[in-house]
Amino acid sequence: MTPEQWERVKSVFQSALERTSEERHAFLGEACSGDPTVQAEVESLLNSHERAGTFIQEPLLPAPRRLVPGDRIGTYEVVRLLGSGGMGDVYLARDPRLERDVALKVLSSDTGADQERRARLLREARAVSALNHPNICTIHEIGCADGQDYICFEHIQGQRLDALLADGGLSLERWLELAVPLAEAIAYAHRKGILHRDLKPANIMVSELGIPKVLDFGLARIVPLAEPRVPGSNDRQTEAGLVMGTAAYMSPEQALGRVTDERSDIFSFGVVLYEMATGRPAFVGHTPMEVLDAVLHAEPEPATKARPDLPLELSMVVQKALRKDPSHRYQHMSELRADVHRLQTAGGAAPVLTPQRRQRRGALTLTAAAGVMVAVAAVSWNGMPARREPASAASPFGALRRPTGPLAKNSLAAYRAVTEARGLYGADRWEAALEAAKRAADLDPEYAEAWALLGKIYARLASPPGFPGGSIADYRANALVAARRAVELDSSSYEGHVALALAHRNLSQIELSRAAARKAIVLGPQFSEGYRVLSDTYSETTAWGCAHDRDNAAAISLERQAQSIAATDEGPALLINILKYDKRFDEALRNADEALRRNPTSRRIRRNRAWILLEVGRLDEAERMLHEAAGDGGVRGNDRIYLAGIELRRGHLAAAAEGFRKAELSNRGHIEVARQYIEAKLPDPALVHLQQGIRSEPECAGFLLRTKAPYWSVIRSVPAARALLETYNPRQTQNE
Repeated sequence: MTPEQWERVKSVFQSALERTSEERHAFLGEACSGDPTVQAEVESLLNSHERAGTFIQEPLLPAPRRLVPGDRIGTYEVVRLLGSGGMGDVYLARDPRLERDVALKVLSSDTGADQERRARLLREARAVSALNHPNICTIHEIGCADGQDYICFEHIQGQRLDALLADGGLSLERWLELAVPLAEAIAYAHRKGILHRDLKPANIMVSELGIPKVLDFGLARIVPLAEPRVPGSNDRQTEAGLVMGTAAYMSPEQALGRVTDERSDIFSFGVVLYEMATGRPAFVGHTPMEVLDAVLHAEPEPATKARPDLPLELSMVVQKALRKDPSHRYQHMSELRADVHRLQTAGGAAPVLTPQRRQRRGALTLTAAAGVMVAVAAVSWNGMPARREPASAASPFGALRRPTGPLAKNSLAAYRAVTEARGLYGADRWEAALEAAKRAADLDPEYAEAWALLGKIYARLASPPGFPGGSIADYRANALVAARRAVELDSSSYEGHVALALAHRNLSQIELSRAAARKAIVLGPQFSEGYRVLSDTYSETTAWGCAHDRDNAAAISLERQAQSIAATDEGPALLINILKYDKRFDEALRNADEALRRNPTSRRIRRNRAWILLEVGRLDEAERMLHEAAGDGGVRGNDRIYLAGIELRRGHLAAAAEGFRKAELSNRGHIEVARQYIEAKLPDPALVHLQQGIRSEPECAGFLLRTKAPYWSVIRSVPAARALLETYNPRQTQNE
C-alpha cells in the first residue's frame, strides 16, 4: 500500500465511523470505487473496531509522525507501512547486510517517553528474541537509532488468521493443521518462561506455505521457570490492577487485573480455537465493557451447535480451555496440545451421523446429486486425476458427505500435498509441483485449491520456457479445465481465479483473462499474483496474441504494485521484460542487477537480463548468462532465438540463420527474428521472416502498425516492411 492510499484509508475510515452500519456498505462502495486495496483495508479496520474492542484502546490509525519509503532506521531502509498498534508502527524494511526483507517495529514516542515502560518492553523483547521455534516469529535485533527504539523481526509472507476467518470457520482438516503447531509454539514459550498475554487471530500469521506463526509478544511477560503455582498468590502480577490485552480474547482473571499465568494464555487460545472452528467470536458485545462482561459471565454455545459437522471431541477440548475457573482448565498448554494431537491422529474422531442429520442431508434431490456427480466425473482427462467413486455405491449421496475414517485421512493428505505443491510452485519446480497437485486432487477431488493449483501449474508449463516432455496444447487445455473446476467448487477462490486468468491468457482470450485477474484482485488484494497476471496482459509482448489493446505504462504500474506486496523472482523478470519494450535498457539492467543481488541463482532473472545485454551489445556476457540460465536442461524456446541473435550481431550471418532455423519459430517468433534483422540493418531477411509471421496472423500486422513501443515500432520504420504490414492490414487508417 502506498502512502497516498494509506492517507485515503484514514479519511474513509473516519468518515465511515460517523455512519451507521447499514449506511457503510453503500458509502464504502462509492468512496473506494476503483481501489479495492483501500476498500479492503478500511473494511478490515472497521471489523477490528467493531469486533476486537482493544481494552487498552490501541489506536487503529497511525501516529501523526510516520516514516516514509526510503527513510532509514539504523541500517534498515523503510519500504512501506505494514500497520500500527499501541506501541508503535510496523514497517516492511530492507536489511542491506543480509539482503532480506524484515519487519521493523518502531516504538511510539509515548512508549519511549515512559522510561520504565520502555525498559520493561525492551527487556521482554530481548527475552522473546531467545525463542527459537518454527511457529514463532523470530526477532532478529533490538536497537536504537537517532533516538528511536526499534525491534527488527522476521517478515512473513502470508495472511493473518483473522483474515482467513473472515468467511467463516475452517474445515476440520485445516483447523487441525493449524491448531497443533500453534499449541506447540505456545507450550514452547511457556517452557521458556514467556507468557504471551495477547493471543488472538490478528497476532497469528499463516504463511504462503500454510505454516502458522505466533507474533507480537508485545504484552509478553517473563515468569520464573521454577516458580510454583500457589492458589491466591499475587506475586506473579507485574502491575497490580492493570488490564492489558484485547477484550474479546482476555481470560477472566486478566480482565479483572488479577494474577495471570500460563492458564490465562490457555483461555485466550481456547477463544482463538473456538473462532477457528465456528467463524464467530466466543464473546461479543456492543462495547468493550459488554465484551468483558461476557468473558466474565457468559458461556459461548458449544462449537458443535454452531457447526454440527464438527466432532464432539473438538468441542470438548475448546470448552475445557474456556472454563472460567483457571483450576478447571487445562493446567499446561502441553496437555491441550496432546488432546488436539490425538484428534489429528484419529482423523478428527468425527461422530457417526444421527438419523436426524442423515435425513437433513438426504433432502438433496437425486437429480441435483446426480448433476454434481456428472459434473465432477466430466473433469477427467489424460494426465489429470480421475474422480473417486462414491464411498457407497448404494447411496448417491455418499460422495457428498463429510469424509470420515480413512477418507478424512485422505483429506488431510490432500492438504499436505497442496502445501507441498505450493512450495514447489514458488520455487519454479513445476514438474514436481504438478505431481504433488495431481496427488492432492486425486485424494480429494472436491478440494478447490488443489484444482486451482493444478490450473496454475499447467498454465505455467504452457508458457515459455515451460519444460520439455509435454504438449503445449495439452497443457493449455488442462489449465483451463482445472481452473474452471476450482471456481465451480469455490467461486471465492483467489487462486482459482488466478488460474483462470492464466489459462485464458495462454489461449489469447485476453478480456476473459483480465476479468478473472480483476476478480482475483478483489478477492485477495493483499496478494501479488493477480496484479502480476493483469500486468502481463497489458504489456507489449506478442506471446499472448496481437489483437488486444496494450498499455505498457499500466503494465509497469501493476507490476510495481505486485512487487510492493511480495518480492519474487517472477516480478523482476516480468518488469525487466516490460521495460525492454520501451527500450529502457539501463533501467531494466538496474532492476536485473538488484534482483540478482537478492537471488543470485535465479535462472528466470538471468535469462531476462541476458536478453537486455543482447540489446545493449554486451554479447559475450549475454551468451554466457543464457547458457547459465539454461542449466542442465539445455537451451530451448526463446533462448535459441536470442543466441542466434547474438551471432547475428557479431556478423556471423550463416550461424545466425542456422540458429533461427533450429529454434522452430512460431508465427510471433518470426516477428522477433524480423526485428533482430532490422536492428542489424539487414532488411531483406527481415522481410522474409516478417511475411512468415503475419501471413497466418494478420492481426499482428495491425499491432505492429499501431504500437507505440520503440522495441516493435522499429519494424515499420523500414519502408518496405511498412508496406508489407499495410498489405496484410488493408483497413489500417491513414492516422495509424
